[in-house]
Amino acid sequence: MAAAATLIENAVLITMDPERRVLSRGYLLIRDGKIAMIGPGEYPRPRDQVAVKDVHGQIVMPGLVNAHHHSYGNLLKGHMEATRLEVYVLYILAEAPRLTTEDVEVACALGSLELLQSGCTAVLDHLLHMPAAVAAAQETSV
Repeated sequence: MAAAATLIENAVLITMDPERRVLSRGYLLIRDGKIAMIGPGEYPRPRDQVAVKDVHGQIVMPGLVNAHHHSYGNLLKGHMEATRLEVYVLYILAEAPRLTTEDVEVACALGSLELLQSGCTAVLDHLLHMPAAVAAAQETSV
């Protein structure tokens, strides 16, 4: 029988509750995709039907939000280092319309992986070819 809930334990928890508590060693219980319980120290209830993940002091926090992102910039990394912003923007304006659907898919896949690795779970992306971007982001975030 599959576990009904997941318990993350031995975590440094950044709660973002009204008191903005940071628990240096705590637990987080997730049930049906939602936080069901959080607290300091050890989980105080029985652990039957709970999948336990000991994170050994890793930080657990709410996902970050990137409110201004340009996925197509992933294709330009290393090409225009130390370029003035005005020159970069002119280049982008000239090249963005020429991006293919495949270019956007690759750029968004790379960007999605980087965003997830940095703890970002929500993004507002400014680009063309939105259906391709959404498909690439969904594929890399699963």
